[in-house]
Amino acid sequence: MTTWAGAIIETAGMAEFTSVASKCGVIAEPTKARWVLAECAENADRFAPRHLARKLSRELGATVIAFFVRTTESVEEIEQWERGELRRSLAYSENAGGWISDRGEPQAWEADFFEDAAARDDGEWPTSKRGSIAPFRRLCAQLDVDPDHPTARVVARRDSAYWLVVAASLSLVAATVVLGFLH
Repeated sequence: MTTWAGAIIETAGMAEFTSVASKCGVIAEPTKARWVLAECAENADRFAPRHLARKLSRELGATVIAFFVRTTESVEEIEQWERGELRRSLAYSENAGGWISDRGEPQAWEADFFEDAAARDDGEWPTSKRGSIAPFRRLCAQLDVDPDHPTARVVARRDSAYWLVVAASLSLVAATVVLGFLH
């Protein structure tokens, strides 16, 4: 696996979870589990989980942890959103010199996410196994979701701006063809 992107979504057993999630572009199986893993397509850009997490956390009034990891480039990003507000953001890029973003207060899940969390307590940022999926698998285990069997998937959705650009492009092509026939 070279790229893994998705979100771990707090459902708190909400009966309306699947319908709210589908409005946000997530197809999920009905569940009573507290957390659900939603996986993005392999070709997802690094911003897809972030936009999804912000929207879902706001719509559900819950916590969503978005992640993006690309092992071939040793890049990883993780964000925690609560009720539409960003609470924590971490980003690592080996090519950019290591940790490039650390916003918000440390969260309880970080103890398992960082295998060498003790080093962090001494003011050092952990660097072992960065850019791998291991920390994300540990986070999944901590929240009791199976990283090998996501119970939800993110479907590509186009917003209205996308469709306006498509319509304008098609109109331009049609107008060019019509004008070509008239001359």
